[in-house]
Amino acid sequence: MYQNRLNMMETIWSKDGYIEKENQEARNMIAAEEATCREFPISCRERDGVWGIWFGLGDILILIDPIDLVNSIYEDGTYCILDIYVEEGKEKPEGHYRVDISKWNSCFSWRIYHTNSHKMIPMQFTYEDYLGKIKTSMRELYRAYLCCKPMAYKKNDVEIASVMMCHRQLMVRGVLPSHYRLMTEDVVQEEFVFVPDQEHLEGYTIGIGDRTFHTWFTHWDSDMETVREQMESFIHQKAEIILNFDCDETIIKLRHVSVLDEITKAGDGHGYKYKDFDMVEIIPNGFVKMPIIKGYCKVNEALRCLYEGLLDIAMRHPVDGKESSYDDTPSTLVAYNRYKSPLIESYLRGQEYQPNTYKIRQVIVKDFIRIDPDYDAFLWDSEGASIRLDELYDKNGNTIQMSELDAWAQEMASIIVESETGHPYEKDWSDYHTRGIALARQLREQLSTDFDLWYEAPYEDISGTILRRRLIY
Repeated sequence: MYQNRLNMMETIWSKDGYIEKENQEARNMIAAEEATCREFPISCRERDGVWGIWFGLGDILILIDPIDLVNSIYEDGTYCILDIYVEEGKEKPEGHYRVDISKWNSCFSWRIYHTNSHKMIPMQFTYEDYLGKIKTSMRELYRAYLCCKPMAYKKNDVEIASVMMCHRQLMVRGVLPSHYRLMTEDVVQEEFVFVPDQEHLEGYTIGIGDRTFHTWFTHWDSDMETVREQMESFIHQKAEIILNFDCDETIIKLRHVSVLDEITKAGDGHGYKYKDFDMVEIIPNGFVKMPIIKGYCKVNEALRCLYEGLLDIAMRHPVDGKESSYDDTPSTLVAYNRYKSPLIESYLRGQEYQPNTYKIRQVIVKDFIRIDPDYDAFLWDSEGASIRLDELYDKNGNTIQMSELDAWAQEMASIIVESETGHPYEKDWSDYHTRGIALARQLREQLSTDFDLWYEAPYEDISGTILRRRLIY
């Protein structure tokens, strides 16, 4: 089934003959554009004793940047993708190339400019040739790196880790341009990764599936409230979130998509069923030298992971803020409240739209409480001090009592003793956390909105059942 890009709305039913008519129109458009195309002149090979991916421009072989090459599949733009290779010690000619690359309906368009010339060289390449040559070249370049071959690329510009990431990203078939209508059988649902650095404030690991990298953001050029507002825009099914690191951007694009799942015979036509995903695209900042990472994730899980991850980072800020006259790091609760969003939380809870009313857009959290069972305590405040349940209060200002929560927490006492004395211990952690999260939600229903409530696994649990802190909504 071809994809007619002039008719991208979700069809739920069509009369017999409609699909073939659409397919024929799409084939005609593809053939018209492909008639303007030429062979994509790239290859990975050794030249003058060094390996690289080379672009043939007339009689000249020009070194091509592998990261920009892969990025050009996903993002239109102007790339400094071509570079004259000069052996060490020799003088490089003046000027450089710029290439405008855009994805047309049925092919890729290149417009090549040189800064010392008045000429522009236009070229078009078919999807099949463009993607096929890039996949082959990247695979061969990766092998050359693994075999420790001498490279034409400077180490700080291209390293084996970035080439490996390019190779992995190209294996994600469902995000590559295609003439054919995307079906769920082409989609691999992956996990979005956003893990705060445990050692260094404002460091984090981000990615999709096995394609992750570590980087940072700097609070002085990343306005936390702006980031919160960018995340909130996903309530309308699309968002672009920017995390700055020393004036360079890591961009996270989230978009809700429906993918065709099934076509069934229905009367004198066909019915269409769809499955929902979130399309996630991560454009790394320039410091990490990584390609664009793109994939499909479970609906709302990327937003949830990012939101909770940023709140988790805020929880690690200094309690009193700046630690010296030169430090303007926001305090724990200031940073936390800048990210805190009732809009996002109501959306993640699945709260339906209510006409003739309004949603709460801002609350001030006075403290966040963690449930983390230890020998003689299971509640901890934002400063890491243990507190009792009766020190908290409900939405009416009354003291909270939950004997069942105390009993659940006390189950850890014997395990902690065994752990501290070096004895083996066993626990059905899945059952324990299922009951613990259920109790945490009961507490959340009573708890005043002055408090946020988090749940995490105790130190003694190494099962991986609960991998990270969870905000209880």
